[in-house]
Amino acid sequence: MLEQSGDVESGCLYGEAYEALYDSFGEMELAVLCKIVFREALRGGTADLADIIRECEATEHEWQHHLIEYMERLDDRRIRTVDEWIGRIDYEDISFY
Repeated sequence: MLEQSGDVESGCLYGEAYEALYDSFGEMELAVLCKIVFREALRGGTADLADIIRECEATEHEWQHHLIEYMERLDDRRIRTVDEWIGRIDYEDISFY
């Protein structure tokens, strides 16, 4: 189960709009988003992003579901790059609220 950062669900995007949004992100932006969405799974620091994505089963929000589907379609090289960026991001620099 993914952590929520609040009870707000935007409802502004539908279907392919999620794909277009995530497609517009670079590796750093995807890393920030993944660091927030998968923060519990990443907290230990030993988990591999590709494994976390594969093992993720349930999401509470539609945007999270689309993010996971998008990440599953990325090639291994890009996943590794996003994972490297995740390792560089300090939780202290991210406001979750």
